[in-house]
Amino acid sequence: MGERQINELAIQRAGKRLIRSAGSCLINTIYLPGQTCRRCKGTRFLAAGDVCRTCRSYEPYDAADLLGTLIYACKGEESGRLMRGYKEGNAQDSEAVLLLLLLALSHNNCARKAVGSAFTHWASVPSLQHFDREHPLHRIVHQMPGLPPSQVTVRASASGKAADYNEARRLNAGHFDVVSAIPAKSHVLVIEDTWTSGGHAQSVAAALKGAGAEKASILSIGRWLDMDDPETRRVCLDALRFRPYDYTACPWLDKPCRPPAQIGKAEQSRLLSPGRNGPVQVSQGVPLAEPPSPPPMRCSLHGVQLDQAGRCDACTRLMERSAEQPDAKPAPKKKPWWQFW
Repeated sequence: MGERQINELAIQRAGKRLIRSAGSCLINTIYLPGQTCRRCKGTRFLAAGDVCRTCRSYEPYDAADLLGTLIYACKGEESGRLMRGYKEGNAQDSEAVLLLLLLALSHNNCARKAVGSAFTHWASVPSLQHFDREHPLHRIVHQMPGLPPSQVTVRASASGKAADYNEARRLNAGHFDVVSAIPAKSHVLVIEDTWTSGGHAQSVAAALKGAGAEKASILSIGRWLDMDDPETRRVCLDALRFRPYDYTACPWLDKPCRPPAQIGKAEQSRLLSPGRNGPVQVSQGVPLAEPPSPPPMRCSLHGVQLDQAGRCDACTRLMERSAEQPDAKPAPKKKPWWQFW
């Protein structure tokens, strides 16, 4: 079965639905000269050519030919919680991850232009900690439209299962075993949920090339940002946070490949509204919508609108009328029956 294409109408519907559900906490990954890495779009340890030291350390290895990222996942904020919430089975977060991936797969031709060959296979990065269960990302992306026609099964090897946390983060093709056979001249799309240092995904790419793949490209949904780092926080607050989210942004190319998304009033209000627990993202070129005025307060007894002091005119007149009447004399007490004898 060939690759199922994603038409423009599906892209627009997916983008608008994504903005309505999670648009206020999404930030497109972007290359900013002198501030973010040209490859992974990170903010730390930039070296010559605007490539961070971590990405530079992967160059001697036969790893990924191309790297694409979608959104920033900020530690301690709503975007970071989203990338963790889908693993816990949160339905809204899982839908957001699915829509993000669906929009990214509509740019497969951009990856073909950048590398020179189209995707022929796909694989998801397995976990080295929970290797005894299916990765939540694999459950989401399996059989979705836009994927290459064939899947390559990758599993954690014995050395990968025994590796500690720090060792598992390093690039080591021996941490993973490629179970499926890969024909010659194959181009495998490696799908990763969160890119922190890239060791997991780059190890899978190296293992795929060792198993016979000609090219491997990595697509990471979230680029993790440690907001405890002062430089990362500075770049995020100064250059990233107030950029409006665009679901047509290309994850593979540093330049636009499509016209910007036409955002309607409903989507615009969602982009301008605060996130469920995250920061407010405001486009400086779009005026803020005025908040709706609260409904007028009414008297629970008479149903009329209260004045500025919170009083009801009808209740006020009743109180004044009762104040004008003299106090009634108390009724005499009746004598007990035995006093009449």
